[in-house]
Amino acid sequence: MRPSIAIFLVCVFSFPASIISAFGEKPIWSKQATALGLSCSPNSRPIPSPDHRFLVEVLCDKHDEAEPIYSLLVVTASHRYESPLDEGAHELLWAPNSKSFFIDGSTNANSGFFVSVYQVNPDVGIKKVDITTAAQKDMCKVYDRDEKDCLSSVSGPEYNMSGLAWAKSSSAIYVFAEVPCGTSFGNNMCQVFGYKLDAFDGTILTRLSARETKRRWGKYAAWKVHVPEPPYYAPAK
Repeated sequence: MRPSIAIFLVCVFSFPASIISAFGEKPIWSKQATALGLSCSPNSRPIPSPDHRFLVEVLCDKHDEAEPIYSLLVVTASHRYESPLDEGAHELLWAPNSKSFFIDGSTNANSGFFVSVYQVNPDVGIKKVDITTAAQKDMCKVYDRDEKDCLSSVSGPEYNMSGLAWAKSSSAIYVFAEVPCGTSFGNNMCQVFGYKLDAFDGTILTRLSARETKRRWGKYAAWKVHVPEPPYYAPAK
C-alpha cells in the first residue's frame, strides 16, 4: 500500500500593501519559507534541503527587453532536474524530511493565491502535485454557488490557497485559504477555511473554521491573521 502523505490547507486573507510591497524580498505567506530569487542575478543563492542533499535554484531566461521566463532547477548528488515555475511563484519551504517542498505564489495582489507541492525522487526526478481541487469544489458547495461557477473556479481557481508550514512528520502542510475580498463574492467575501488534504490525491481529511485555523496555524503565518466577521444574510422573503 502506498504510504499516505497529508497536507493541511487553509484559505488566505488579502494582505496589507506593506506586505505586498515586500514581494521578492521576504516571505509573504509562510513565515518559515525562503523567498525565491527572481532578479535574474547571477549571484542568486540556491535553497538547500534540510539534510543538504538537494538544492533548488531559480533559472532565469531573459532576452533583451522581453519579460524573463523562470524555471526551477533541483540538483541532487548525481542529477539535475528542471521544471517550469508557475507565474507569480514567490516563496519555497522544504519538508523536514527533505523529500518534498511547496511553493506559494499569487497571480495578483488580492486573489489567485496558490500552493504547489513538489515531490523529489533523486533517481527519477521531481513531480508537481495539485492538491487543491477538492478544496475548491468543497468551498463552492459550502457557499451554494452555481455549479458552473464551481467548475470555473476549479479550472482557474477563484479561491485563495497558500501553504503556511509543514508538520514535523513531513506528512502534512498547514495552508491558509480564503474567499477573495471582492464584491463579486457577495456576503461570502473574505471568509476563511482550513483544510487538511491528502498530498497524493487531495482528498479532504479535515476542514477547520476560520477561528480554529487562526488558533492552530496562525503562528506560522508571515502576516497577522484576522478572523473575518461571519457572513450577513438578509431575512428570507
